[in-house]
Amino acid sequence: MTLPNRLTTGLLASAAFALAFTGQAQSASPVGGQPPYQTLTFPADIKVATLSYYEPAPRTPYGRLEKRFQARGTVRVPTKVPLGIKLTFEGLEHLDTLQKIPPRQFGMFDCAGLEFNDSHATNLKPFIYLWRVNFDDTSITDKTVDILANCRSMNDMRLSKVDITGDNFDKLSGMPLRVVNLYGSTIKEGNLAKIKSLPDTLDNLNLCRTDIGPRDIAFIGKCTKLTALNIGGCKKVTDACMKDLTNLKALDTLYIDDTMVTEQSLPIFAKLPNLHKLVVRNRTFWKLGSGKSPRAGLVIEDSTTQSRAPLDIFRPLH
Repeated sequence: MTLPNRLTTGLLASAAFALAFTGQAQSASPVGGQPPYQTLTFPADIKVATLSYYEPAPRTPYGRLEKRFQARGTVRVPTKVPLGIKLTFEGLEHLDTLQKIPPRQFGMFDCAGLEFNDSHATNLKPFIYLWRVNFDDTSITDKTVDILANCRSMNDMRLSKVDITGDNFDKLSGMPLRVVNLYGSTIKEGNLAKIKSLPDTLDNLNLCRTDIGPRDIAFIGKCTKLTALNIGGCKKVTDACMKDLTNLKALDTLYIDDTMVTEQSLPIFAKLPNLHKLVVRNRTFWKLGSGKSPRAGLVIEDSTTQSRAPLDIFRPLH
């Protein structure tokens, strides 16, 4: 299993979210040619976070341009505009200062890679309007899921490489989740289905290197809006499971490398009309050595040949 499998799927998610953001976020409303501002005060000698928001930019691909500034000292931020908050290492000890941000503006939160834990997450309780979070590679557990359950507008949830079992995922049902990243997490088999509303909204799902099994694939097969799915490295996933994916007519990209799936499932993949990219591990997928795609327009890639260049899957935000 190679790192790019996770990253490429994440990149597709980033593009999807950029589009989602243009539909959800409001631009700063001009007053006399400039948006109205408010003043926030943070510790003068510490950068607590990087804050960001969007301004109209009709000539850019998404019609908005991201503005970033440091949460340090006294800063002026637009009012009535959703803010993105990317926490710093120093900010871990000053999370209480984020309470200065009006809850309705606290839209996106990113603490990926920090020693952020359940105790830190209690500082997020007032921010029930969060719609995008990135807790990748942090120290949170299922206790933080209880806090996220209050964010009923959650659209994008990144929980990769964290100790989350999903035992309380039923509390997330009803959220308009479009993207869920559980790469390398400790989610238990069968727990994804506790989010009963996922089939109505899910667009991008990453379960790479998790312990999911046939029951999960059966549930995923009901998520007919999926365009990108990564189940690479899931050892319980076999050819027998693939019949459950036949209804994923919108699926564009599928990662099945380092699973038990082989070329025996190619007839199923050939019938998915929008599937354009299938990532496998050649030495285990091809049993007859043919290496041929079952139809034009479907590219089958060997995961070992993909680029290993690092990529930040939580950007771009615009």
